[in-house]
Formats: sequence, C-alpha cells, structure tokens
Amino acid sequence: CSRDWSSDVCSSDLIAVLLMATAQNVPWLMLATFLCGASASVNHITMPFAAHLAPEGSRGKAVGTVLGGLLVGILLSRTYSGWLGELFGWRSVFYTAAVIMLVMATLMFRTLPMTGRSSNLTWPQLVRTIAPLWREQRLLREAVIDRKSTRLNSSHGYISYAVFCLKKK
Repeated sequence: CSRDWSSDVCSSDLIAVLLMATAQNVPWLMLATFLCGASASVNHITMPFAAHLAPEGSRGKAVGTVLGGLLVGILLSRTYSGWLGELFGWRSVFYTAAVIMLVMATLMFRTLPMTGRSSNLTWPQLVRTIAPLWREQRLLREAVIDRKSTRLNSSHGYISYAVFCLKKK
C-alpha cells in the first residue's frame, strides 16, 4: 500500500542520512552515500500516488503541484544546506535531514490514505510488460531516449570539469 511504502522509504532515508552524519571513516561514508542514493526514491512514489489520488480531470494539475514542490524543495535545500554546513559543519546537514525525514515519514503515515493494489500482477509479471510497452508506445521510447540523452550530456559536463580540475593540480 502506498501510505506504508511512502513512510517506509522516508524511514530508510532517515537511517541512511543518520549513517552519513555519523560516518567515522571513508568506507562507512561510502556505504552511507550508497544507501542515501538507493533510498532516495520518495519522489518516484509521491508523483504516481498524487496522480492516482487525483480525479481524472485534474491529474496533470496534481502531478504539476507535486513536481513544483519537489523542485522548489531541491533548490531551497541546496541553499539551506550550504548555509547550515558553513555555520555548523557538514554533519549538521545530515542530522537536520534526519529530523526532516522523521517528520515526513510521520506525516505521510498519518495523512496519506490507504489504497488497495491497482494491479494483481506480481513483480516478475510487471517486469515482463516492459518489452511490449517499449515496442508499442512510440512516445515512451522518445521520452526515454530524450531523458537518457540529457543525462549523458550533463554527465559529460561533470566529467569534463573533474578532468579539468585534476589537470590543474
């Protein structure tokens, strides 16, 4: 159910950021970084859940509202975390994130409605539906290729910058 899943993901994020905040050596920090990335999927849950909960005619508006909130949160969190880290050190950023994730997990668990399964397919059955969708849906193929191209372009920028910085030393 989406309510439980959303609060579970927030809880796993909470554990991951606490591991980041308390890291004592590089392997611990690397593991915590991996767990932060692996558990950072709340947006992948809230967007479809918002669409699922919204009436048929206002799904675009609901998804747009959630997406707008996510983007504003991303931009503000980068500014806030930079300020917080400068004042109190980098660990304070992760301790603050842990408190926020605890609040979010609690809010999601208490306020989101329980929903039943929208499909009776098992996970392997769902995975097997990807190939036919890929073949039949031209728009899906275009969107995936467009997104992957954008991702590759931004990755090349980061790689170029890293190489430039390494050569400068």
